[in-house]
Amino acid sequence: MKDKMKKVALIAAIFIQVALLFAFVPSFSWKLGNDCGIGGEFKPAGIYSISKVNADGTRTTRIYSRPINYRDEESNQWQPINAEIVDPTYNSETGLDGYITYDGSAYNVDTAAVSFNVGFYRTGGTRNWYRGYVSFDTSGITDTDTVISAKLSVKTYADLSDKTDWDNYVYRVDYGASLDATAADWDAYSTGVYQGNLLNTANYVDETFYTIPVGNIDKTGKTQFCIKSSDESDVGSGNNYIQWHSGDSTGSEPYLEVTTNTTAPGWASFSDNLHSTACDYFDVYETEHWVYMYATGFTASEYYNVIYWDGLGNKSVVDGSIQADASGNLSSLHEFVIGDEPGNWQCTVYYPDTYDPSSYSSTDAYIVADDTSYTVSEYAFYMDATAIPEFPTVMAGIVVAGLCFGIYYWMRKRRVAHVKT
Repeated sequence: MKDKMKKVALIAAIFIQVALLFAFVPSFSWKLGNDCGIGGEFKPAGIYSISKVNADGTRTTRIYSRPINYRDEESNQWQPINAEIVDPTYNSETGLDGYITYDGSAYNVDTAAVSFNVGFYRTGGTRNWYRGYVSFDTSGITDTDTVISAKLSVKTYADLSDKTDWDNYVYRVDYGASLDATAADWDAYSTGVYQGNLLNTANYVDETFYTIPVGNIDKTGKTQFCIKSSDESDVGSGNNYIQWHSGDSTGSEPYLEVTTNTTAPGWASFSDNLHSTACDYFDVYETEHWVYMYATGFTASEYYNVIYWDGLGNKSVVDGSIQADASGNLSSLHEFVIGDEPGNWQCTVYYPDTYDPSSYSSTDAYIVADDTSYTVSEYAFYMDATAIPEFPTVMAGIVVAGLCFGIYYWMRKRRVAHVKT
């Protein structure tokens, strides 16, 4: 009987060791959670598109920020693209462009004429200096757009200059919501950024273009310029100015052509650090006790604030001041821990990185990217309690403790029965 009892105890000990092994050593079998892929197929991270050629020869492209159920018919492969390049053109704003005249003591402004003057004019004892201004509303360019190039175009209206060799300097300025007859707006160029020479009068042409440095395009407001003569000296009797078409000159308005990468970041959740397994349902402790958020298309080397909102809508984690890499890729990692509330989660990217809201709002003006791809109420992903590492461990401990008690109780009953006999 003692030998039999020893065998039972040995078997129980082995069983307990095996149970503990499975409780504390994670399994390496992979599993796709709900909505982690279509048909269980592997799809690389990226931006996906479907395009078709229309009857008139144009091409229509639909861009998706997450994998879609579509394959290229020729290659039978998923086709990721990085950007859709567009060339938005902005016309100068009527009422905000025009010219300021200075006669040596007072300023006057004209924002309604079909042309604006740049240079110097004198007749008899009258002296007038002219500076031109153009304004473009470029606030439609979102923070996540990357300006690739910019070009300013202005058409000449008339050459009224007795001198044939002076330049039209362009300055990036900020005179605000109105062009005023003030010293501040007249001298706006002095605190502006010099862009270059728009035209030398010796090479007078009907239309001239100037390439603007991409860093001088205001993606949140107005992009404004001042055009002034390189020679504003008093030349005696005669004219020394050029007239340019203004925003009121229909068909010949100044325009700013801006080329941007307008692909919004496809901020999405993944279950691996290579961002190759898209997942928005986390319920497997061994392979899904963390979430990797990732997207391309952010401003290169810019800092952002990433906030995770848990299943109760509370601010759970703030991944502050994370920097996009030189290619505009941004990534964030959160490992689920005890205290994280299961349920539908949201994960949002804010700019600037100092912005730290107390609650989530889908209409927050500071949101740069917001993953709303999960099917339930536009959340980012679902986190189940089983994805928390400590949860399976505790459950395994309870099971092992129960087994130990069961074996002990069984052995004790056997011993009592043996004594009675």
